[in-house]
Amino acid sequence: MASRALRLRRLLKGVHRDFWEAWKAISGPVEAAVGAQPVPLVGHSLGAAIVIMSAVEMTLAGRAPVSVYGFEPPRVSTGLGVRRLLANVHVVLFKNGSDVVPYMPLGWNHAALLTHIGKSAFPNGQDHVLARVIEAHPGTA
Repeated sequence: MASRALRLRRLLKGVHRDFWEAWKAISGPVEAAVGAQPVPLVGHSLGAAIVIMSAVEMTLAGRAPVSVYGFEPPRVSTGLGVRRLLANVHVVLFKNGSDVVPYMPLGWNHAALLTHIGKSAFPNGQDHVLARVIEAHPGTA
């Protein structure tokens, strides 16, 4: 079996560098606060991409998160390595209405399939507003 460092290096070839660097910028304090306890990870937009990067690192370290919830996540990798790595983690990604953020960057892949919620608003940018995402989520009705 490949070492953790080698697996990470291979996986990072296809991961969005800015999302990974954003995670690494905050990973020290987050990992210190979490320790070895199992945790759910939740984020919106860029925060969703960052929690996915966190889940990647935690999973490679042998302490996968309990779950990952991403609201309006951008795509995080050019290949399916992240999706394969997180296949045994409960990852749920939500897209509200016709928000365009989950379609970016074009040609890249999500860490899991998207669950579509809500109806499109006009103008389209309103679908990305967190309050509308929460309102559209079936668990908040």
